[in-house]
Amino acid sequence: MACSAALRAVPRCAAFPFPLLRTCLRPLGVTAPMPHQFTAQSHAAVASAHARCLSQTHAVLARAGPPPQKDILAAEETPEFTPEALQTNLLRTLNVEEMYHRGKNRALPKFYPGSILRVTYKETRTRTNKRKIVGICTSIVNRGLGSNFTIRNTLDGASFDMTFQFYNPLIESIDVLEYARRRRAKLYYLKGRNQKESTYSMNHEQEEVRPRNPRIDQPGLKRKK
Repeated sequence: MACSAALRAVPRCAAFPFPLLRTCLRPLGVTAPMPHQFTAQSHAAVASAHARCLSQTHAVLARAGPPPQKDILAAEETPEFTPEALQTNLLRTLNVEEMYHRGKNRALPKFYPGSILRVTYKETRTRTNKRKIVGICTSIVNRGLGSNFTIRNTLDGASFDMTFQFYNPLIESIDVLEYARRRRAKLYYLKGRNQKESTYSMNHEQEEVRPRNPRIDQPGLKRKK
C-alpha cells in the first residue's frame, strides 16, 4: 500500500506519537513500522503520511456510520467509550457512558403513554425510605441521560403529576401493571377530563400475561363498528 511505503521511507523521531499512528492505521489494514525501521528523511514526511492515514481512517469510519445507541446500551461487554469509537462529541460520549453503567444496575421496561405504571423510589433527603406511586403514563421524553416520563393519578379528590428520570439512581424499580397505549403521544388532555379517567388504586394488580402488541385504548371516544 502507498501509505505503508511512504511510512517506511521516513525517519525515526522520538517526538512523533508512534502508538497513535499504529492506532490510526489499524482500521485500514496497514501495519505501521517500528521506530527503528525508519531511514534518514525529513520529519515533515512523517507528519504528512500521518495526516493522510488519519484522513483515510476518518473516511472509512464515516462510511460505516456511527453505531446505534440501542446496540451500545444493550451490549454485554463494556464497549469503548471514546469520541472516535462513537463518532460523536465528548459530551454525548460521556452521556452514553453514564447511561450504560446506570442501565446495567436496573432494567428499564418498555412502555407507552397510556400504560399503568408503579414506580418504587427513595426519598431525596433521607434516601432510606422507599415509596411507591401508581399512575397512568401521560408523556415520555427521550433526551439521552435526561430522559424522563410523567405519571398522573388522583388521590383524595386531588389530581397530581409526577415526573421521573429513567436513569435516576434513586429509582428502585419501574413495573408495568397494564401494558397499553393511547392514540396521542402526550395525554395532557386528561387535565380537563373527569378525574375518574385518571384515578387508579395504589393496590392495582399487575397483568398476568403481557400482550405482545399493546392495545390502543382511548376512553371517552366511541369506536366505529
